Order: sequence, then structure tokens, then C-alpha cells
Amino acid sequence: MVRGEADSLFTNLNRAAKDWERIRMSSSMLLEAPVEGGSEVDPIEEIRLRTWARRNYTPAHKRDDTLHPIILDEMKRKDEEAN
Repeated sequence: MVRGEADSLFTNLNRAAKDWERIRMSSSMLLEAPVEGGSEVDPIEEIRLRTWARRNYTPAHKRDDTLHPIILDEMKRKDEEAN
């Protein structure tokens, strides 16, 4: 296999893995009402933001209020799940 072909194959596999991770996310996220103060984002970007929020969860008292409103919303949801 030629180096360029190997790089292309790796890139495609990496992209497919990321796509699969997004597909595994609950489709109910796509049906959520818009977050107040949030700019309009496409469904894929919303999933990315919500996934980032869960992976980088910070307790409410340590949260940066300048984070994207969707990230703050998802962290708030995680707070509510814990209660």
C-alpha cells in the first residue's frame, strides 16, 4: 500500500469512528427546544456541544458562565440527573 493511500484510509476510518460516536447519541437531543440565549446550531454541532459538556462536566459552583449556552444547559441537565 502506498503511503498516501494508507493516510487516506486512516483518515476515513477516523472520520467513520467519530460519525458512529455521534450516531450513538440519543436522538432525543435533536428534538429539544432551542436553548435561550443560544445561537442557532445544526443538530450535529448540538450533539458535539452536549457530548463535550458531559465529558468535561464541572460542578455548578466551578462553571465558567461564558461557556456556550448549550454546554451550560447540558451540564445543568447532568446536575438534575444526579439529584
